[in-house]
Amino acid sequence: MKKMRFAAVLILLTAVLFPASALEGADLKELIFLPPDFYVGDRVEMRAFITPRPGMRLLPAREIPVVSWIEIHEVELKSGTPNWEIRISFTPYAAGTRTFPSIVFGDVVFSDVKLHTESILQERDIEFFGIKDQLFLPGTRLALGIAVAVLLFGPIFILSFTGRFVRGVKRFVSVHAGRRPYKQLSRVLKDLQEKNLHMSSRKFYIILSEEFRNYLSNRTEQDFLTITSSEIGEQLSQAFPVQQKRKIDELVKMMQQGDLIKFGGVNAGKKQRESDLQLVQGITEELEEFIESERQKTENESRTRRKRKKA
Repeated sequence: MKKMRFAAVLILLTAVLFPASALEGADLKELIFLPPDFYVGDRVEMRAFITPRPGMRLLPAREIPVVSWIEIHEVELKSGTPNWEIRISFTPYAAGTRTFPSIVFGDVVFSDVKLHTESILQERDIEFFGIKDQLFLPGTRLALGIAVAVLLFGPIFILSFTGRFVRGVKRFVSVHAGRRPYKQLSRVLKDLQEKNLHMSSRKFYIILSEEFRNYLSNRTEQDFLTITSSEIGEQLSQAFPVQQKRKIDELVKMMQQGDLIKFGGVNAGKKQRESDLQLVQGITEELEEFIESERQKTENESRTRRKRKKA
């Protein structure tokens, strides 16, 4: 493990200290990445300031290379005295250190530039907790208890209370299955609260946004994963009572600010992160209460209709 970490540090230092080792026909003065640290799937802009050597012509690139692990969106060449500026917009799709594809600018070849693309999954520390006791899957004891009860008392209930028994089982399964997304989100929010000061603003809001969108999609049975931050407010209003409009507006502002932090390099302080965590927690709790009240209302109406039929 130590050898692997040492090798990773050595690769990173090489990428930072020697970003361009064979720029043909020009001298590299400065190389900037916006944002400085980027992850798989991020859109990045690379700016290279170069000085062409005597007799070397700089011309706009005629061809943009096509490579499977990276998508190059745009290549610009801006003249200057004595330095010229090359701007390249791209999106990497593979983690690790790789060589940027060569691009020809007249007599100058832009090549051998090293890119270090990070992965959110690689940032998670893996700890050894030792040998654990025998593992029981979540709900094992409950499932065994239900199985024993069904075997012992099932025939009696089936013969005398078939309809009531079936409705009760369906209600039990529905309630517990519906609460799973909320429990999952609650665990993530608690984890973010504990690790708030030990992670970057970008990573914090990536996890918060993705987990909250997953929760809304699973709980409301609507698509919150592919819509924009601005569209979340309109779609969430369909699942919320009217009096929650103020909190929905606050949520939309928070999601939009999170986009700026994720893609614009903006930082968020401790108080802002804690405030956003409380906002998400408060909205999820009120949404749970609203869904539960609607479920009970529907059950009461169904119970009333059954009584009228029997009468």
